[in-house]
Amino acid sequence: HSPALNERFKERARSDDVMQRMMAVYALGRYSVTENIAEITDALEDADPAIRRVAVEAFLNMGTAAERYLPRLLPRLFDEDKDVRLALVDLLGQIGTPAVMPHLVTALRDENDWVRIRAIEALGVNKNTEAVPTLAEMLEHAEPMVVFRIIEALGRIGGNVAFSVLLGMTDHEDPEIQHAAADAVAAIQAEQE
Repeated sequence: HSPALNERFKERARSDDVMQRMMAVYALGRYSVTENIAEITDALEDADPAIRRVAVEAFLNMGTAAERYLPRLLPRLFDEDKDVRLALVDLLGQIGTPAVMPHLVTALRDENDWVRIRAIEALGVNKNTEAVPTLAEMLEHAEPMVVFRIIEALGRIGGNVAFSVLLGMTDHEDPEIQHAAADAVAAIQAEQE
């Protein structure tokens, strides 16, 4: 936590060398996102995807306070690089406020399975009941790995709609999906008792 060292990292954040910029953005984020917001925000637009990812991850240290930077962060939800999108979905899940939930629902339409899975997990952890209809709709066309995550998320979210969807899946043709749905139904019942 040396202001002099922080200034040196600010200089390196403008380096032509990708590795120097990436390490500088990482260090600036660890030192203080708010003090280094100009450099970190610039890094969100860097040509190199690894630097954009590190810039997004810098906000993870802020917890829910990162919500005020959503206007600067949300364009990364449509980044060409899946790792940048993954980092943003992780951040949105950690923020967990009502303001980020619609953006996590948007991430459910991502082309990448892992981005969708992280969004599903974040919606489940944050018990977002508004996502239940979208999650239920996804079950029809999702890959098995995604289906299991949706079932798990619905079990965490709970409520009558999630319960009905899961109950309907207990007679699925796949015995593993049946079992996962039955476990999720049991989890909802246990929480209601």
